[in-house]
Amino acid sequence: MASRSSAFRASAIRSSPRRTFRQIIRVARLRRQQKPRGAARATLYKSCCKRTAGAAKLSAADPSTEVEMKEWARPSAMAAASAVLIFLSLPPAGLWWLAPLALAPWYLALRRVALRRGAGAAVLGGALVSYLGGFLTLALSCYWLGMVSVAGLLMAAFIGGLYYAAWGAATVSLLRWARGPAWLGAASLWCLTEYLRSRLGWLAFPWALLPHALYERPALVQAASLWGVWGYSWLLSAVPFALVDAALHLRLRRRLRAALAPAAPIAAVAFVLVFGALSTDVGDAGPIVTLGLVQGNVPQEAKEEAIAEARSYTTHGRSKVERVMDEHLALSERLLAGGPVDLLIWPETMVPGSMMQQPERFRRMVEFVERRRTPVLLGSERHCDGRFYNSAYLIGADGRVLETYDKMTLVPVGEYIPAQRVLALLALITSKLMPYETLDLSPGSRLTIFEVSGFRFYAPICFELSFDDQVREAARAGAQVIVNISNDA
Repeated sequence: MASRSSAFRASAIRSSPRRTFRQIIRVARLRRQQKPRGAARATLYKSCCKRTAGAAKLSAADPSTEVEMKEWARPSAMAAASAVLIFLSLPPAGLWWLAPLALAPWYLALRRVALRRGAGAAVLGGALVSYLGGFLTLALSCYWLGMVSVAGLLMAAFIGGLYYAAWGAATVSLLRWARGPAWLGAASLWCLTEYLRSRLGWLAFPWALLPHALYERPALVQAASLWGVWGYSWLLSAVPFALVDAALHLRLRRRLRAALAPAAPIAAVAFVLVFGALSTDVGDAGPIVTLGLVQGNVPQEAKEEAIAEARSYTTHGRSKVERVMDEHLALSERLLAGGPVDLLIWPETMVPGSMMQQPERFRRMVEFVERRRTPVLLGSERHCDGRFYNSAYLIGADGRVLETYDKMTLVPVGEYIPAQRVLALLALITSKLMPYETLDLSPGSRLTIFEVSGFRFYAPICFELSFDDQVREAARAGAQVIVNISNDA
Protein backbone atom coordinates (compact mmCIF):
# COMPACT_ATOMS: atom_id res chain seq x y z
CA MET A 1 0.00 0.00 0.00
CA ALA A 2 2.96 2.34 0.67
CA SER A 3 4.10 2.11 -2.96
CA ARG A 4 0.58 2.70 -4.20
CA SER A 5 0.25 5.71 -1.96
CA SER A 6 3.52 7.10 -3.32
CA ALA A 7 2.36 6.52 -6.87
CA PHE A 8 -0.91 8.25 -6.16
CA ARG A 9 0.90 11.26 -4.75
CA ALA A 10 3.18 11.31 -7.76
CA SER A 11 0.19 11.35 -10.09
CA ALA A 12 -1.17 14.34 -8.19
CA ILE A 13 2.16 16.10 -8.64
CA ARG A 14 2.23 15.60 -12.36
CA SER A 15 -1.43 16.14 -13.03
CA SER A 16 -2.68 19.00 -15.11
CA PRO A 17 -5.69 21.13 -14.05
CA ARG A 18 -7.84 18.82 -16.21
CA ARG A 19 -6.55 15.78 -14.33
CA THR A 20 -7.14 17.56 -11.02
CA PHE A 21 -10.71 18.05 -12.10
CA ARG A 22 -10.98 14.37 -13.06
CA GLN A 23 -9.64 13.27 -9.69
CA ILE A 24 -12.31 15.30 -7.89
CA ILE A 25 -14.97 13.75 -10.13
CA ARG A 26 -13.59 10.25 -9.60
CA VAL A 27 -13.81 10.59 -5.82
CA ALA A 28 -17.39 11.81 -6.12
CA ARG A 29 -18.31 8.83 -8.30
CA LEU A 30 -16.75 6.37 -5.89
CA ARG A 31 -18.67 7.85 -2.99
CA ARG A 32 -21.90 7.46 -4.95
CA GLN A 33 -21.31 3.71 -5.12
CA GLN A 34 -21.69 3.57 -1.30
CA LYS A 35 -18.65 1.37 -0.83
CA PRO A 36 -16.85 1.27 2.51
CA ARG A 37 -14.62 4.27 2.77
CA GLY A 38 -11.42 2.25 2.77
CA ALA A 39 -12.52 0.24 -0.27
CA ALA A 40 -13.34 3.39 -2.18
CA ARG A 41 -9.93 4.83 -1.45
CA ALA A 42 -8.20 1.59 -2.36
CA THR A 43 -10.05 1.58 -5.69
CA LEU A 44 -8.98 5.16 -6.33
CA TYR A 45 -5.33 4.45 -5.49
CA LYS A 46 -5.31 1.34 -7.69
CA SER A 47 -6.74 3.16 -10.70
CA CYS A 48 -4.32 6.03 -10.26
CA CYS A 49 -1.41 3.59 -9.99
CA LYS A 50 -2.41 1.86 -13.24
CA ARG A 51 -2.84 5.16 -15.06
CA THR A 52 0.53 6.49 -14.01
CA ALA A 53 2.59 3.26 -13.98
CA GLY A 54 5.96 3.82 -15.53
CA ALA A 55 5.62 7.61 -15.58
CA ALA A 56 5.16 8.22 -11.87
CA LYS A 57 7.65 5.92 -10.15
CA LEU A 58 9.55 7.41 -7.26
CA SER A 59 12.82 5.89 -6.16
CA ALA A 60 13.34 5.01 -2.51
CA ALA A 61 15.98 7.71 -2.32
CA ASP A 62 13.45 10.51 -3.02
CA PRO A 63 12.85 12.40 0.25
CA SER A 64 9.22 12.51 1.35
CA THR A 65 9.49 16.21 2.15
CA GLU A 66 10.16 16.98 -1.52
CA VAL A 67 7.12 14.94 -2.51
CA GLU A 68 4.94 16.79 -0.02
CA MET A 69 6.18 20.18 -1.21
CA LYS A 70 5.41 19.35 -4.83
CA GLU A 71 2.01 18.00 -3.85
CA TRP A 72 1.09 21.39 -2.37
CA ALA A 73 2.55 23.43 -5.22
CA ARG A 74 -0.54 23.44 -7.45
CA PRO A 75 -3.12 24.44 -4.78
CA SER A 76 -0.75 27.15 -3.58
CA ALA A 77 -0.35 28.45 -7.14
CA MET A 78 -4.14 28.49 -7.56
CA ALA A 79 -4.61 30.53 -4.37
CA ALA A 80 -1.85 32.90 -5.49
CA ALA A 81 -3.56 33.28 -8.87
CA SER A 82 -6.76 34.35 -7.10
CA ALA A 83 -4.79 36.89 -5.08
CA VAL A 84 -3.45 38.40 -8.31
CA LEU A 85 -6.95 38.47 -9.85
CA ILE A 86 -8.35 40.23 -6.77
CA PHE A 87 -5.53 42.78 -6.94
CA LEU A 88 -6.19 43.43 -10.63
CA SER A 89 -9.92 43.87 -10.04
CA LEU A 90 -9.29 46.63 -7.47
CA PRO A 91 -7.80 50.11 -8.01
CA PRO A 92 -5.43 51.14 -9.46
CA ALA A 93 -5.78 48.46 -12.17
CA GLY A 94 -9.57 48.58 -11.87
CA LEU A 95 -10.40 45.50 -13.96
CA TRP A 96 -13.70 45.18 -12.10
CA TRP A 97 -15.07 42.44 -14.37
CA LEU A 98 -12.50 40.05 -12.87
CA ALA A 99 -14.17 40.27 -9.45
CA PRO A 100 -16.95 37.71 -10.13
CA LEU A 101 -14.33 35.17 -11.30
CA ALA A 102 -11.38 35.94 -9.02
CA LEU A 103 -12.11 33.32 -6.36
CA ALA A 104 -12.64 30.38 -8.72
CA PRO A 105 -9.00 29.11 -8.68
CA TRP A 106 -8.85 29.45 -4.89
CA TYR A 107 -12.04 27.45 -4.40
CA LEU A 108 -10.87 24.76 -6.83
CA ALA A 109 -7.60 24.58 -4.87
CA LEU A 110 -9.52 23.91 -1.66
CA ARG A 111 -11.55 21.21 -3.41
CA ARG A 112 -8.27 19.56 -4.38
CA VAL A 113 -6.91 19.84 -0.82
CA ALA A 114 -10.11 18.30 0.57
CA LEU A 115 -9.24 15.03 -1.24
CA ARG A 116 -6.22 14.33 0.98
CA ARG A 117 -6.25 11.07 2.94
CA GLY A 118 -6.09 12.47 6.47
CA ALA A 119 -8.79 14.84 7.67
CA GLY A 120 -6.34 16.75 9.84
CA ALA A 121 -3.86 17.13 7.00
CA ALA A 122 -6.62 18.33 4.68
CA VAL A 123 -7.93 20.96 7.10
CA LEU A 124 -4.41 22.16 7.92
CA GLY A 125 -3.59 22.25 4.22
CA GLY A 126 -6.68 24.34 3.51
CA ALA A 127 -5.61 26.78 6.21
CA LEU A 128 -2.04 27.09 4.89
CA VAL A 129 -3.04 27.45 1.25
CA SER A 130 -5.63 30.08 2.14
CA TYR A 131 -3.20 31.91 4.41
CA LEU A 132 -0.89 32.25 1.42
CA GLY A 133 -3.75 33.56 -0.71
CA GLY A 134 -4.85 36.04 1.96
CA PHE A 135 -1.32 37.25 2.68
CA LEU A 136 -0.65 37.90 -1.01
CA THR A 137 -4.04 39.58 -1.49
CA LEU A 138 -3.33 42.14 1.23
CA ALA A 139 0.37 42.52 0.42
CA LEU A 140 -0.48 43.38 -3.19
CA SER A 141 -3.60 45.48 -2.55
CA CYS A 142 -2.06 47.46 0.33
CA TYR A 143 1.19 48.25 -1.45
CA TRP A 144 0.69 51.92 -0.52
CA LEU A 145 1.39 51.05 3.13
CA GLY A 146 4.93 50.25 2.10
CA MET A 147 5.46 53.92 1.21
CA VAL A 148 4.83 54.77 4.87
CA SER A 149 6.16 51.66 6.59
CA VAL A 150 7.24 48.28 5.22
CA ALA A 151 6.72 46.94 8.75
CA GLY A 152 3.14 48.17 8.65
CA LEU A 153 2.54 46.49 5.29
CA LEU A 154 3.94 43.16 6.48
CA MET A 155 1.98 43.29 9.73
CA ALA A 156 -1.27 44.06 7.91
CA ALA A 157 -0.71 41.14 5.52
CA PHE A 158 0.44 38.83 8.34
CA ILE A 159 -2.61 39.49 10.52
CA GLY A 160 -5.07 39.66 7.62
CA GLY A 161 -3.90 36.30 6.33
CA LEU A 162 -5.10 34.64 9.54
CA TYR A 163 -8.73 35.39 8.66
CA TYR A 164 -8.34 33.65 5.31
CA ALA A 165 -6.58 30.71 6.95
CA ALA A 166 -9.66 30.21 9.12
CA TRP A 167 -11.86 30.44 6.03
CA GLY A 168 -9.77 27.83 4.22
CA ALA A 169 -9.89 25.40 7.14
CA ALA A 170 -13.65 25.84 7.55
CA THR A 171 -14.28 25.45 3.81
CA VAL A 172 -12.26 22.23 3.56
CA SER A 173 -14.16 20.87 6.56
CA LEU A 174 -17.41 21.75 4.83
CA LEU A 175 -16.30 20.09 1.58
CA ARG A 176 -15.39 16.86 3.38
CA TRP A 177 -18.32 16.42 5.74
CA ALA A 178 -21.22 18.77 5.03
CA ARG A 179 -24.26 17.82 2.98
CA GLY A 180 -26.02 20.10 0.54
CA PRO A 181 -24.67 22.74 -1.87
CA ALA A 182 -20.99 23.28 -1.04
CA TRP A 183 -20.88 26.64 -2.83
CA LEU A 184 -23.58 28.05 -0.54
CA GLY A 185 -21.66 27.30 2.65
CA ALA A 186 -18.31 28.41 1.20
CA ALA A 187 -19.77 31.75 0.03
CA SER A 188 -21.40 32.36 3.42
CA LEU A 189 -18.09 31.64 5.15
CA TRP A 190 -16.29 34.05 2.78
CA CYS A 191 -18.80 36.79 3.58
CA LEU A 192 -18.33 36.16 7.31
CA THR A 193 -14.54 36.31 6.88
CA GLU A 194 -14.64 39.73 5.21
CA TYR A 195 -17.09 40.97 7.84
CA LEU A 196 -14.87 39.88 10.75
CA ARG A 197 -11.77 41.32 9.07
CA SER A 198 -13.57 44.66 8.96
CA ARG A 199 -14.95 44.69 12.49
CA LEU A 200 -12.71 43.02 15.10
CA GLY A 201 -11.41 45.85 17.28
CA TRP A 202 -7.92 47.14 16.57
CA LEU A 203 -7.47 44.24 14.15
CA ALA A 204 -10.21 45.68 11.92
CA PHE A 205 -8.86 46.35 8.43
CA PRO A 206 -11.68 46.78 5.89
CA TRP A 207 -9.35 47.36 2.97
CA ALA A 208 -9.35 45.46 -0.34
CA LEU A 209 -12.74 43.85 0.18
CA LEU A 210 -13.86 42.14 -3.02
CA PRO A 211 -16.98 44.37 -3.49
CA HIS A 212 -14.73 47.45 -3.63
CA ALA A 213 -13.97 46.48 -7.23
CA LEU A 214 -17.45 47.70 -8.24
CA TYR A 215 -17.08 51.24 -6.85
CA GLU A 216 -17.12 52.90 -10.29
CA ARG A 217 -20.20 51.00 -11.51
CA PRO A 218 -23.23 52.90 -10.13
CA ALA A 219 -25.76 50.58 -11.77
CA LEU A 220 -24.19 47.54 -10.08
CA VAL A 221 -23.95 48.91 -6.53
CA GLN A 222 -27.45 50.32 -6.03
CA ALA A 223 -28.54 47.15 -4.21
CA ALA A 224 -26.12 48.10 -1.43
CA SER A 225 -29.03 50.13 -0.07
CA LEU A 226 -30.73 46.78 0.62
CA TRP A 227 -27.92 44.54 1.88
CA GLY A 228 -24.81 46.68 2.17
CA VAL A 229 -21.33 45.65 1.14
CA TRP A 230 -21.80 42.23 2.76
CA GLY A 231 -24.49 41.21 0.30
CA TYR A 232 -22.04 41.89 -2.51
CA SER A 233 -19.32 40.00 -0.65
CA TRP A 234 -21.58 36.94 -0.61
CA LEU A 235 -22.66 37.37 -4.24
CA LEU A 236 -19.15 37.85 -5.66
CA SER A 237 -18.02 34.64 -3.96
CA ALA A 238 -21.19 32.64 -4.63
CA VAL A 239 -20.97 33.16 -8.41
CA PRO A 240 -17.52 31.55 -8.96
CA PHE A 241 -18.10 28.84 -6.34
CA ALA A 242 -21.42 27.83 -7.92
CA LEU A 243 -19.89 27.80 -11.40
CA VAL A 244 -17.09 25.49 -10.24
CA ASP A 245 -19.63 23.15 -8.62
CA ALA A 246 -21.80 23.24 -11.73
CA ALA A 247 -18.84 22.21 -13.87
CA LEU A 248 -18.14 19.30 -11.51
CA HIS A 249 -21.78 18.17 -11.64
CA LEU A 250 -21.75 18.42 -15.42
CA ARG A 251 -18.70 16.16 -15.69
CA LEU A 252 -20.49 13.68 -13.41
CA ARG A 253 -23.49 13.80 -15.77
CA ARG A 254 -25.65 15.31 -13.06
CA ARG A 255 -27.33 17.67 -15.47
CA LEU A 256 -30.09 18.73 -13.10
CA ARG A 257 -27.64 19.59 -10.32
CA ALA A 258 -25.38 21.32 -12.84
CA ALA A 259 -28.29 23.53 -13.85
CA LEU A 260 -29.47 24.21 -10.29
CA ALA A 261 -26.06 25.02 -8.75
CA PRO A 262 -25.63 28.48 -10.33
CA ALA A 263 -29.36 29.24 -10.48
CA ALA A 264 -29.57 31.22 -7.23
CA PRO A 265 -26.44 33.37 -7.85
CA ILE A 266 -27.52 34.07 -11.43
CA ALA A 267 -30.97 35.10 -10.20
CA ALA A 268 -29.33 37.40 -7.64
CA VAL A 269 -27.16 38.97 -10.35
CA ALA A 270 -30.24 39.53 -12.51
CA PHE A 271 -31.97 41.22 -9.57
CA VAL A 272 -28.96 43.49 -9.02
CA LEU A 273 -28.97 44.55 -12.69
CA VAL A 274 -32.71 45.28 -12.74
CA PHE A 275 -32.65 47.07 -9.39
CA GLY A 276 -29.68 49.17 -10.51
CA ALA A 277 -31.36 50.15 -13.77
CA LEU A 278 -34.43 51.34 -11.85
CA SER A 279 -32.53 53.15 -9.08
CA THR A 280 -29.95 55.35 -10.82
CA ASP A 281 -32.15 58.46 -11.04
CA VAL A 282 -30.43 60.96 -8.70
CA GLY A 283 -33.24 63.51 -8.78
CA ASP A 284 -32.89 67.28 -9.01
CA ALA A 285 -29.47 68.80 -8.42
CA GLY A 286 -29.03 71.05 -5.40
CA PRO A 287 -26.97 74.24 -5.12
CA ILE A 288 -23.60 74.06 -6.88
CA VAL A 289 -20.56 74.19 -4.60
CA THR A 290 -17.07 74.76 -6.02
CA LEU A 291 -14.20 73.03 -4.22
CA GLY A 292 -10.52 73.78 -4.80
CA LEU A 293 -8.22 70.78 -4.24
CA VAL A 294 -4.52 71.40 -3.56
CA GLN A 295 -2.08 68.50 -3.63
CA GLY A 296 1.61 69.31 -3.40
CA ASN A 297 3.06 65.85 -4.15
CA VAL A 298 5.33 66.02 -1.10
CA PRO A 299 7.49 62.86 -0.67
CA GLN A 300 6.55 60.93 2.46
CA GLU A 301 10.11 61.10 3.79
CA ALA A 302 10.20 64.90 3.48
CA LYS A 303 6.86 65.20 5.22
CA GLU A 304 7.89 62.96 8.12
CA GLU A 305 11.10 64.96 8.53
CA ALA A 306 9.05 68.16 8.65
CA ILE A 307 6.71 66.68 11.27
CA ALA A 308 9.65 65.52 13.40
CA GLU A 309 11.18 68.99 13.12
CA ALA A 310 7.93 70.67 14.15
CA ARG A 311 7.55 68.36 17.16
CA SER A 312 11.09 69.01 18.37
CA TYR A 313 10.92 72.76 17.66
CA THR A 314 14.34 72.63 16.00
CA THR A 315 15.34 74.02 12.63
CA HIS A 316 18.51 73.43 10.63
CA GLY A 317 18.81 75.98 7.84
CA ARG A 318 15.56 76.69 6.07
CA SER A 319 12.67 75.00 7.90
CA LYS A 320 11.28 71.85 6.27
CA VAL A 321 7.88 72.86 7.63
CA GLU A 322 8.15 76.18 5.81
CA ARG A 323 8.98 74.41 2.56
CA VAL A 324 5.83 72.30 2.76
CA MET A 325 3.68 75.33 3.60
CA ASP A 326 5.30 77.53 0.94
CA GLU A 327 4.55 74.98 -1.77
CA HIS A 328 0.90 74.64 -0.80
CA LEU A 329 0.37 78.37 -0.42
CA ALA A 330 1.88 78.94 -3.88
CA LEU A 331 -0.34 76.25 -5.41
CA SER A 332 -3.37 77.77 -3.68
CA GLU A 333 -2.58 81.19 -5.17
CA ARG A 334 -2.34 79.64 -8.64
CA LEU A 335 -5.65 77.85 -8.18
CA LEU A 336 -7.50 80.95 -6.97
CA ALA A 337 -6.08 83.00 -9.83
CA GLY A 338 -8.39 80.96 -12.06
CA GLY A 339 -11.49 82.01 -10.13
CA PRO A 340 -13.01 81.89 -6.63
CA VAL A 341 -14.00 78.70 -4.86
CA ASP A 342 -16.36 78.05 -1.96
CA LEU A 343 -13.84 75.92 -0.07
CA LEU A 344 -10.11 75.30 -0.46
CA ILE A 345 -8.94 71.85 0.65
CA TRP A 346 -5.42 70.84 1.66
CA PRO A 347 -4.36 67.21 2.39
CA GLU A 348 -3.84 65.50 5.72
CA THR A 349 -1.16 67.03 8.04
CA MET A 350 -0.06 69.56 5.42
CA VAL A 351 0.78 71.97 8.22
CA PRO A 352 3.32 69.65 9.89
CA GLY A 353 3.23 69.46 13.67
CA SER A 354 0.56 71.32 15.62
CA MET A 355 -0.56 74.45 13.76
CA MET A 356 -2.02 76.04 16.89
CA GLN A 357 1.30 75.75 18.74
CA GLN A 358 3.25 77.42 15.94
CA PRO A 359 2.05 81.07 16.10
CA GLU A 360 4.05 82.26 13.10
CA ARG A 361 2.74 79.50 10.81
CA PHE A 362 -0.82 79.92 12.03
CA ARG A 363 -0.53 83.66 11.37
CA ARG A 364 0.56 82.95 7.78
CA MET A 365 -2.52 80.79 7.21
CA VAL A 366 -4.84 83.40 8.72
CA GLU A 367 -3.34 86.17 6.57
CA PHE A 368 -3.77 84.09 3.43
CA VAL A 369 -7.40 83.22 4.24
CA GLU A 370 -8.34 86.80 5.14
CA ARG A 371 -6.70 88.21 2.03
CA ARG A 372 -8.38 85.70 -0.26
CA ARG A 373 -11.67 85.57 1.69
CA THR A 374 -11.74 81.82 1.10
CA PRO A 375 -12.40 79.16 3.77
CA VAL A 376 -9.73 76.44 4.03
CA LEU A 377 -9.95 72.86 5.26
CA LEU A 378 -6.50 71.52 6.16
CA GLY A 379 -4.81 68.80 8.17
CA SER A 380 -2.51 69.32 11.13
CA GLU A 381 -1.86 67.82 14.54
CA ARG A 382 -3.64 68.97 17.67
CA HIS A 383 -2.02 68.79 21.12
CA CYS A 384 -4.30 68.87 24.16
CA ASP A 385 -3.76 67.72 27.77
CA GLY A 386 -0.69 65.70 26.87
CA ARG A 387 -2.45 63.93 24.01
CA PHE A 388 -1.73 64.18 20.30
CA TYR A 389 -4.42 64.02 17.62
CA ASN A 390 -4.41 63.84 13.82
CA SER A 391 -6.90 66.60 13.07
CA ALA A 392 -8.73 68.52 10.38
CA TYR A 393 -9.23 72.28 10.83
CA LEU A 394 -11.81 74.45 9.12
CA ILE A 395 -10.67 78.08 8.95
CA GLY A 396 -13.44 80.49 7.98
CA ALA A 397 -13.11 83.37 5.52
CA ASP A 398 -12.63 85.75 8.49
CA GLY A 399 -9.58 83.81 9.73
CA ARG A 400 -11.27 82.13 12.69
CA VAL A 401 -11.03 78.38 13.32
CA LEU A 402 -14.67 77.38 12.95
CA GLU A 403 -14.40 73.70 13.83
CA THR A 404 -11.94 70.83 14.28
CA TYR A 405 -12.24 67.10 13.84
CA ASP A 406 -9.91 64.55 15.46
CA LYS A 407 -9.36 61.34 13.52
CA MET A 408 -11.36 58.61 15.25
CA THR A 409 -9.97 55.45 13.60
CA LEU A 410 -6.18 55.42 13.62
CA VAL A 411 -3.85 53.31 11.47
CA PRO A 412 -2.28 50.47 13.49
CA VAL A 413 1.54 50.69 13.47
CA GLY A 414 1.47 53.87 11.34
CA GLU A 415 -0.18 56.11 13.97
CA TYR A 416 0.02 53.97 17.08
CA ILE A 417 1.50 50.66 18.16
CA PRO A 418 -1.39 48.34 19.09
CA ALA A 419 -1.51 45.95 22.05
CA GLN A 420 1.69 47.29 23.60
CA ARG A 421 0.88 45.77 26.99
CA VAL A 422 -0.30 42.40 25.69
CA LEU A 423 2.24 41.99 22.86
CA ALA A 424 5.12 44.03 24.25
CA LEU A 425 7.87 42.24 22.30
CA LEU A 426 6.00 42.50 18.98
CA ALA A 427 5.31 46.18 19.67
CA LEU A 428 9.01 46.80 20.39
CA ILE A 429 10.16 45.02 17.22
CA THR A 430 7.59 46.87 15.12
CA SER A 431 8.59 50.26 16.51
CA LYS A 432 12.26 49.53 15.72
CA LEU A 433 11.38 48.64 12.13
CA MET A 434 9.59 51.93 11.54
CA PRO A 435 11.51 54.30 9.22
CA TYR A 436 10.69 57.25 11.48
CA GLU A 437 9.87 57.87 15.10
CA THR A 438 6.38 56.67 15.97
CA LEU A 439 4.35 58.96 18.19
CA ASP A 440 1.28 57.29 19.64
CA LEU A 441 -1.69 59.38 18.60
CA SER A 442 -5.00 59.36 20.46
CA PRO A 443 -8.30 58.67 18.69
CA GLY A 444 -10.94 61.36 18.53
CA SER A 445 -14.21 60.88 20.35
CA ARG A 446 -16.60 63.09 18.39
CA LEU A 447 -17.79 62.92 14.80
CA THR A 448 -17.78 66.45 13.37
CA ILE A 449 -19.99 67.77 10.59
CA PHE A 450 -18.42 70.88 9.04
CA GLU A 451 -20.52 73.63 7.47
CA VAL A 452 -19.60 76.41 5.04
CA SER A 453 -22.32 78.67 3.58
CA GLY A 454 -25.01 76.06 4.18
CA PHE A 455 -22.85 73.28 2.70
CA ARG A 456 -22.52 70.43 5.24
CA PHE A 457 -19.77 67.84 4.89
CA TYR A 458 -17.83 65.21 6.80
CA ALA A 459 -14.05 64.95 6.44
CA PRO A 460 -12.79 61.45 7.31
CA ILE A 461 -9.01 61.41 7.40
CA CYS A 462 -7.30 58.92 5.06
CA PHE A 463 -7.67 55.31 6.28
CA GLU A 464 -10.94 55.79 8.18
CA LEU A 465 -12.87 56.39 4.96
CA SER A 466 -12.92 52.59 4.55
CA PHE A 467 -15.09 52.13 7.66
CA ASP A 468 -18.57 52.19 6.19
CA ASP A 469 -20.37 52.40 9.55
CA GLN A 470 -18.53 55.62 10.42
CA VAL A 471 -19.33 57.24 7.07
CA ARG A 472 -22.95 56.10 7.33
CA GLU A 473 -23.21 57.71 10.77
CA ALA A 474 -21.98 61.00 9.28
CA ALA A 475 -24.61 60.85 6.54
CA ARG A 476 -27.31 60.29 9.14
CA ALA A 477 -25.96 63.28 11.08
CA GLY A 478 -26.63 65.53 8.08
CA ALA A 479 -23.47 65.38 5.96
CA GLN A 480 -24.28 66.09 2.30
CA VAL A 481 -20.81 65.29 0.94
CA ILE A 482 -17.85 63.19 2.08
CA VAL A 483 -14.52 65.06 1.73
CA ASN A 484 -11.64 62.67 2.38
CA ILE A 485 -8.28 64.30 3.11
CA SER A 486 -5.44 61.84 2.69
CA ASN A 487 -1.72 61.47 3.30
CA ASP A 488 -1.14 60.35 -0.32
CA ALA A 489 -0.03 63.81 -1.29
